[in-house]
Amino acid sequence: MDDVAYLEAKYGSSPGLARVGPDNQDPVYFVYDSYHIADNEWRAVLLPSDDSEGDGGNSPKSKQTKELEQQQQPVGRRRSVRGVFVGLWLDREHGASLARSGFDAFYTYFASGGFSYGSSPQLWPRMVQEARQLGLSSVLSVGPGYVDDRIRPWNAHNTKARQGGKYYAAMCRAALEAKPDALSVTSYNEW
Repeated sequence: MDDVAYLEAKYGSSPGLARVGPDNQDPVYFVYDSYHIADNEWRAVLLPSDDSEGDGGNSPKSKQTKELEQQQQPVGRRRSVRGVFVGLWLDREHGASLARSGFDAFYTYFASGGFSYGSSPQLWPRMVQEARQLGLSSVLSVGPGYVDDRIRPWNAHNTKARQGGKYYAAMCRAALEAKPDALSVTSYNEW
């Protein structure tokens, strides 16, 4: 969590830092490619120490303790580092993985419909519902179009034309119909 401490020290007072929770005090951290780190490694950092070992939070006492902690801190989870952590849902199994890992929410990132499981608007209602069942908030990413073949030359087939704003409108409509907790915009600079 040295990286989080660095970000907080360097940018913590920036008005550009997204914050949520009581008095907007909890910084929001979007973690790109979060699935590259094993669930148990994330758990060790993101979940309270009494929930990251032993029975994994399955005893009645730890469930009760966890419920009390969630009532006391409505945004994010109780952890040694302050913040709300949002992990990338790219493939089908990533929702459950993010929940096991201790993330607070998921986001989809790619603004090319069908680029990945997570960027498929027809799957968003199911993903939002699954996330709620897993105790995760949802952030669906929309975009006005998609071109990243300068960064990923192999990816030209995922290019989406702007169509005079129609592509963006369709993505926004699909996202809003899924009823996520928030939307993010992935645009020309990839965010």
